[in-house]
Amino acid sequence: MGLTITSISTTLTIASGAGSTIRFIPVWLQSAQTLNGVIWFQAATGSYTANNTNAVGLYNYLQNGSASLVASSSNDPNIWSGSYSAGNTFVTKSFTSTYAASAGLYYIALLASTSAVTTNPTIGAGTNLVATNIGLRQLDFTNGTLSYGVRATVGSLPGSVAVGTYLNGLTQNIPYAAVY
Repeated sequence: MGLTITSISTTLTIASGAGSTIRFIPVWLQSAQTLNGVIWFQAATGSYTANNTNAVGLYNYLQNGSASLVASSSNDPNIWSGSYSAGNTFVTKSFTSTYAASAGLYYIALLASTSAVTTNPTIGAGTNLVATNIGLRQLDFTNGTLSYGVRATVGSLPGSVAVGTYLNGLTQNIPYAAVY
């Protein structure tokens, strides 16, 4: 997109060392929309050896406490690296096809998978006030659903997740990410 921001001071390491990590960020759509992909702030680009799948996805929250993958990008080994973005820049990644979303709760998934890291890629994030306030952990969500989640050892975007048990990243900063 070409917009450079230098004032975001809180960041989150998206990949460090060998392994896979998936992060879930909730997003509420007030009305039906056609979605094309995910946008985030790439604070610093990484230098790493990609492994398994590196991608973004969108999960539709279902009333039974689970979420289903409804849209995703292709696997992109360079998604978190300097060859994809310059750092201190908003970055977009398109889904493989547009998604006609209904109004409701969704989760953006950011998946980073590496076998080795020379430089940790970081993305813009906000301080997680939820970590220090038990009452905010579930906000107005049902079925044990939490407001942000992270899980290691996930090599690809799963087709569905049990949100209440899967999302557990309450002690980390929350990444800035949105759909477009």
